[in-house]
Amino acid sequence: MFQGRLHTVAAAGNQNHALRLILAGAEVNQPNSRGSTPLHHAAVSNRFHMANTLANAGANVKTKNKDGLSAFGIFSIKYGKENARRIFADGNAPSFGQDKPTLKLGR
Repeated sequence: MFQGRLHTVAAAGNQNHALRLILAGAEVNQPNSRGSTPLHHAAVSNRFHMANTLANAGANVKTKNKDGLSAFGIFSIKYGKENARRIFADGNAPSFGQDKPTLKLGR
């Protein structure tokens, strides 16, 4: 299965590397062969702050993969809709995440 560098970085939760890739032109909504975007990889890997960073960079939280799941849907299933809304609304991610604080893009 093809995964772009941003997909891999999103799953790992490395926000600084993700921001460098985005600023260098990486497409935040690029699907892989399963239709999953970097945001899906962040969601599956429980990378709350990464998900917020990708959304701030223009990632579509409602894009569905070939399994019919959106990143918002994945977080909603795992942690409830209220927590999913918080992740994408203002960066106030639940404290049970393992990744680093949100870095905002100057866009």
